[in-house]
Amino acid sequence: MKTYLSSRVETVNKLKKMATEKRNTLTQKVKALQKAENLPMAKCIVKVGEQDSWLARLEKQAVRIKMLQKNF
Repeated sequence: MKTYLSSRVETVNKLKKMATEKRNTLTQKVKALQKAENLPMAKCIVKVGEQDSWLARLEKQAVRIKMLQKNF
């Protein structure tokens, strides 16, 4: 069980890194659009919010996994 949980922690950390990088690139695109005053491109802003929510869910998973590891 502990090996599974430790592998799951590694997977969650990889996903966090990927989500953070994607959010940063989308944030840069949004800033460029705002600088160019091209505000109708709201889809990019929604995608940034999706990445933030994904990061929050991954953080919750990491906390739960750590709690399970302590209990075993």
